[in-house]
Formats: sequence, structure tokens, C-alpha cells
Amino acid sequence: MLGLAAWALLAQSVDFQEVPTPRQHAVANLQASKNWLLGQQEPDGSFGHWRNPLLDGSEQFWFNPYTHYSWQVATTAIAATALLDSADWAATKGMRDAPSLVAAEKALQFLQEQSNVQRPSDWDTDHTWALVYGLAGLTHAAGHPHFSGPERREWQATTRASAERLIQRLEDYQTAHGGWAYYADETKAVRPHWATSFQTAVAVLTLLEARALDWSVDEDRLGRAVHAVAQCRLPNGAYSYSVDLFPTPGGLDRINQIKGSLGRIPLCDLALLLGQENGFQKEGVPDLD
Repeated sequence: MLGLAAWALLAQSVDFQEVPTPRQHAVANLQASKNWLLGQQEPDGSFGHWRNPLLDGSEQFWFNPYTHYSWQVATTAIAATALLDSADWAATKGMRDAPSLVAAEKALQFLQEQSNVQRPSDWDTDHTWALVYGLAGLTHAAGHPHFSGPERREWQATTRASAERLIQRLEDYQTAHGGWAYYADETKAVRPHWATSFQTAVAVLTLLEARALDWSVDEDRLGRAVHAVAQCRLPNGAYSYSVDLFPTPGGLDRINQIKGSLGRIPLCDLALLLGQENGFQKEGVPDLD
């Protein structure tokens, strides 16, 4: 009895707080992430910088500034999209997330002006990250209600012109298999022949958005890109890393393994599904239910 009484007194003296629900925990983390992003934006509107590179022995490969520009453009596009989505979520609650909209608009201006990045070198085609994600950021913004009013016509025209330059650049680097990747091979050809499933899937999704906006998109090239993603799909639902005539994942010390497909599956499934829904279905490729 004395033990129970002691526990009762202890319970009365402790301020037990309600444990947050998973949703509350997620919202709190999203808010913290947004606040962090808003505090990290560069003066020119971009996100990400190379002022503190990792000194891990690999820096010798990343000395070309255009490699870093490419990553900066891609990071900025992803951040701008996230900030617009944050503003959308606030709007569903009857609130206006002005800081996110201001930061997103500044980031998008950076993309309009800086996303057409040069190829870093003969073997390094990391600029394709800037092309696919830069285009993704611009297409997402062009379809956003915040930029759809008549007072935004000049902004829309600038965005379209910037985006169509990126589309042209993507066409220049699309491989014979229909896809894109971030390195070229040792032949040092102008048009690379290596492509990856996941970068190609990003290109498919953003080209579909550009097409929906009635921007200039080559239908045949888009169809080839959808087919390239489909080419990577294995019977078990995984996707190979590379776009090959015959996907051959495996090898304990190689990147193209089945277990590495976990991050590729949602992106590639979505690209393949939306591509097929929009009529880009190649003969012999099964529908993705």
C-alpha cells in the first residue's frame, strides 16, 4: 500500500504532457524544415553552395565550377518546388505563407536566368541535373495559381522562354536509348550513350508538365523517354539503374543492384504510369496498373 501511495503522489507531482500525434510530429518537422530553408537562401535566390567542399579525396573530380553550378540549380529548383507546396498547404488552412512565396519567387528568378548551365567537361554531364530539375521547377511554377493572373503574363513568357531553352538542351543530350544520365563514357562523344532510369523518369515527368502547358515538346522524343523508363522495369517491379537493351542488375560491387531500386521505383512507376496515360505506349511494353 505504501508503494502505491508513493506512486500516486509522484504522478500528481509530474507534469505529464500529451504525446504528439504522428501528424503533429510531421507538421512540426515540416515547419522546421521550411524555416531552415528560408534561412539558407543565397542573396541571388539560389540554394546550395560549394564554399565548403568535402575534403574526402574526391574533390579532385569536382574542381570544375560548372559541376557545382549544376547541382546548385537542381537544388534551387527542388527548394522552390517545396516552398510553393508549403504555401499550398498553408492555403488549405486558410493562411497565406508569404515568406515561402517570396523565397520561391526569388529562387525561380534565379532559375530563369541561371539554369541553362554549360557542360562541365567531356566526361562530366552533370549539367543534365540542372536541365531536368531546372525545367521541373519552372513547369511546376508556371502551373501554380500564384503565377497565373493576368498581371503575370510577362513572368509567364520569361518562364516559358527559359524552359524551352532547357528542353532544347535536353534534346541535345538525349541518348539513342531515349534517356539521360550525368556522365559520358570514355569515347568523349558530344551525345552520350549512357542513360539512367531515374534521371530519365524526372525528365519524363517534367516534359509531360511542359506538354500540358502547351510548350514546345517533341512528342517522339518524349515517347522514347517513356519507353526508356519502361525498358528498365524488371518482372519483379524493380528498375535497373541504367537504361540498357537488356537490363542486367547484379554484381556485389556495382551500383546496378535490385536492392538499390527502392528509391527508383516510385519515381519510375509514376513516370511510366503518367506517360502511358498520356498515350505514350510502346508496342510490347505492358501497361502499368
